Amino acid sequence: MGLYEQLAQNFPEDFIEPFGSCLIIPIQAFKSEWAEQLKAENCSVFQSSLNNRMVFLVRKKNSNSQAQAEPPQAPPASQQQPKPDLKPLVWNEETFKLVEDMREQGLSYKSIVEKFKERGFKTSATTVLRKMKMRENDPTMSKSTAKANCEGSDGLFTEYLQASQMLYPKFKRACALLLREAAKVLEGKADVSSPV
Repeated sequence: MGLYEQLAQNFPEDFIEPFGSCLIIPIQAFKSEWAEQLKAENCSVFQSSLNNRMVFLVRKKNSNSQAQAEPPQAPPASQQQPKPDLKPLVWNEETFKLVEDMREQGLSYKSIVEKFKERGFKTSATTVLRKMKMRENDPTMSKSTAKANCEGSDGLFTEYLQASQMLYPKFKRACALLLREAAKVLEGKADVSSPV
């Protein structure tokens, strides 16, 4: 019995978009030496956040069905619909007011995103929600500060966690420093423009 089968007895399996059917292993339970062994067993290992928890997703590649299945044929160019060229949404007073008006009309964040896409802008429901929550907490926040806090702190926090995970247990002091910095990011005390 291979490692994948052993893990399948101890950890749940679920269909996770966009990865497919995967074993879900909490980050604390995953042992770094498993990665090479799983790769040798023709598995892919992904790190992700699931229900606000960091987990490893292990997907077994099905070599028999992949080798036998023919790649799907794309429809002829005459039948393909052109994809619209969406522009990034610029967050300014007008945009915030527009979102607030749509929320007052009872539209969900998903519906708001669809409205923006109809107008040729790309964004996601999570981005709209995050920007609005940041605005509620500090209505005087400038566009550049909002962008730095929104994109910088989330990315920086994730980067600190991933780096500490890669260094642990060999470099415990470095991990401690990275985790202290991650805590500062969570508390809003970190300068997101200059990482450690």
